[in-house]
Amino acid sequence: MVLRKYYYLDEDFINAAYSDIFGYVHQEEEITKTDENKSSGRIGVKKIVEAELGGNKGSVDTVRFSANKTASAKLQDILKYLKSESGEDLSYYEQLDDDTFKSIRRDDIFEGVFDLCFTKLEQYALLADMATTFDEIIGSNSLDSEADKAITEIKSVAEKEREKGLTCILHFVNDKKYPCYCKIDESFLRCSRKLLQGEVTIICKVSRIIQQGITVDLTEFTELSKLKIPNANSRKGRQQQIQQIKSGKNASVKELQDEIKGPALEIVPVAIYK
Repeated sequence: MVLRKYYYLDEDFINAAYSDIFGYVHQEEEITKTDENKSSGRIGVKKIVEAELGGNKGSVDTVRFSANKTASAKLQDILKYLKSESGEDLSYYEQLDDDTFKSIRRDDIFEGVFDLCFTKLEQYALLADMATTFDEIIGSNSLDSEADKAITEIKSVAEKEREKGLTCILHFVNDKKYPCYCKIDESFLRCSRKLLQGEVTIICKVSRIIQQGITVDLTEFTELSKLKIPNANSRKGRQQQIQQIKSGKNASVKELQDEIKGPALEIVPVAIYK
């Protein structure tokens, strides 16, 4: 049995797959536990039995209770079924070479180790939260009205984008040649958004293969050109970025747009864990 710390489980996907494979959604099951002992008064259904030797009386206690089958347990059942059907473990990738990429098909399911990050817009929304929190902690009001408006607008646009799913950009840990991206339903998150960033393992389904020459825009906002937002190109550390947010500098729309260029994959994350 593999023990994992799940940060995300798409329970809708898991329940649908479980139902397709086993013919029903396993919501609840009855578990029976039987113990033999010599004490009395235990909860459950008790049957007195005679010992074969010596005539001593013992008791067999049977306790029955109902329990829900968890999403993680259903996922393990699905993976066991897939292995039994194919005779092989799930494909596992820390990188893709040209031949492997060409062999991948839509609807394939595999396990990959990725570096995960958010879009620039989402990252700046998180930094905007930090800037506001920083001011609250030190009890200052260093954000002027213009910068405060910029922060509010960044967070508002990011929130609207998030309604369609939290967009994540993924690169295999041992090779950056074949990028991937996905959208996450936040209702299935088991941690804060911040903890998702970094190295993670993902069980996923391929929903689209993006061939070379094709570019996919990952940010769909249309109102950003009207906003006054801070420079998004700083590389001098988080604190400097926070200060830039607090200063309310102008930036072009292009600086907060993200895109994926093929060859690449769009995936549906089923489970994310570390």
